[in-house]
Amino acid sequence: MQALDFLMRRLRLDKGRGLRAFQRRVTGEIQALYQVDDPSVVEALRSLADFTSVSQRMAELEANREQAHFEANDYLRAAWQAVVAWMAVRLERFNQRRLDQRSG
Repeated sequence: MQALDFLMRRLRLDKGRGLRAFQRRVTGEIQALYQVDDPSVVEALRSLADFTSVSQRMAELEANREQAHFEANDYLRAAWQAVVAWMAVRLERFNQRRLDQRSG
């Protein structure tokens, strides 16, 4: 049920506007604040790219809603993986700043 709700609200309801806002925010933040060759950053960017691919696939299934409903759980999982990878990068940066504050 959550996956169907996510599919309808983020991809279909606003024609992907929420999805594009998320992608811009994550990509912009990562590129502005982090070293692109850092392993967690590479993972976050890969997860975001995977999510973008799955999103495109789901958008292509607009005419075949039954199939899209079957694949909605995969869509939700790809989205969650992108969020988790992004949060991991943010947490690493937060922890590094705390360590720097304590030692400096």
